[in-house]
Amino acid sequence: MPLSEVVREVWRTWSGKFSIILLIIMGIGAIAVVLGTPYTKLSREYLLEPTAWATYPKAVPPCWAVSKKAQVINIGFNTSHLKPEVKTKAYGPYTMYNVTWVYSFKYEGQAPPSDTLMKLIVHKSKNLLAYRLYVYMVRPDGSVIHFAKELPVVKEETVILGLPSAQGVTWVSLSNLPLNSAVYQTLVESLSKYMKKDVLAQLGLGTAIWCGKGGRVLRGTYRVVVDAVFYVQGKLKSLSGKTSIYFAARTLPNCYGLMGTDSVGRPVELGIMLGLPWSFVISFYVTFLSAIIGGIYGVLAGYVSGWKSEVLMRIVDVVNSLPFLPILIVAIMALKSYSIWLIMSIMVALLWAPPVIVIRSMALQIKEQPYVEAARALGASTPRILLRYIMPQVFPYLVAIMVLSIPDAIIAEAALAFLGLSDPTVPTWGKMLEFAWNEHAVINGWWWSFLFPGLALTVYCAAFLMLGRALEPIVSPRIRGR
Repeated sequence: MPLSEVVREVWRTWSGKFSIILLIIMGIGAIAVVLGTPYTKLSREYLLEPTAWATYPKAVPPCWAVSKKAQVINIGFNTSHLKPEVKTKAYGPYTMYNVTWVYSFKYEGQAPPSDTLMKLIVHKSKNLLAYRLYVYMVRPDGSVIHFAKELPVVKEETVILGLPSAQGVTWVSLSNLPLNSAVYQTLVESLSKYMKKDVLAQLGLGTAIWCGKGGRVLRGTYRVVVDAVFYVQGKLKSLSGKTSIYFAARTLPNCYGLMGTDSVGRPVELGIMLGLPWSFVISFYVTFLSAIIGGIYGVLAGYVSGWKSEVLMRIVDVVNSLPFLPILIVAIMALKSYSIWLIMSIMVALLWAPPVIVIRSMALQIKEQPYVEAARALGASTPRILLRYIMPQVFPYLVAIMVLSIPDAIIAEAALAFLGLSDPTVPTWGKMLEFAWNEHAVINGWWWSFLFPGLALTVYCAAFLMLGRALEPIVSPRIRGR
């Protein structure tokens, strides 16, 4: 039957329509993500570089599942661009300067942000002595939250908040500050005046600075006050160029995209898209090779007779009796390699046997047909008989077997990934389920972390199962007749 006729027959059934539409959508998505994005770079960042997601909200649900949304604020100012309030006082040959800068902004979100990222960098000239820094935020209810309180600044450039790197100073999360840092201790001391410790621990510092008692968001005008106190010998003609302080803050939303993020900040929808091409590679590699090997082996086992057929079938019985997943785990552990290509090859070595029984029974019937007997009488060689007369007859059934066995490969890989035995450099849906398990997503209520990878596996497998169901009437005349 021509391929066009097969497609028409499949399209006539509801399962065929459903499977074809799903496969077209997934195929276009897989091609688009590979050709339209820096796929290798994104995969490496997704799996091996958690710092790449530092500016993403962590463990937040999809935006459609959140009724009250946080406001995203991105502020930054350098005190050299603000008009300061300066107070001076003489102490013998020294003059004390108290310089204050104020920056105001509004927060009008219906909910507090999931976290707050900050940078705080101080520059000062050498002749500024006994430099002390005060940085605090006055909230809409009048409460004051300190970030730096009487903090000494000795170096000409000091990073108070931030992570120095080759690219400059990167953001630091207030909810992930080191417990022994001065900023952490100052923040905890300030916030403890306004909320209970259990509420503070539940919210995290990056969320709590926007909340009042009970963890409710404080909406209104906020003021960031930067206060520098230092001494100079004599007097300064001008403050210009003597000191500058850079302060920046960025709030992270309490939701993200269509599928949320995991505990590292990786978007779940990105993981779904990155795993889609590998789902096709794994399933087609394993099932195609398994079907080809099993088909050829089954035809040989059906064509030969006597002790040769018995030996071939006993080998099949042994392979079929092996427990698939335990043997797969033992083989990976014994070889001490998590290469995805090795894992797929081991799957092929264990999955080629099931098609043999069906194909052998068909080969036994076909070899007794008159046209095969006639070819043999005319002197046709065994390879010609197998390739010209038997293989074309069993090929449609082999395709149906291959389509129906595709879910086995992808589910097996997901099981290995869930157990931590998958390739760490390959983004798969099973790897996403492993991440969700390791971060205790069920206990923490992060349902989106495991629901969407599980749905992706379900939809992918369902598409091929329904395609196989639609192919059954085509390859089996008896089913077609019903």
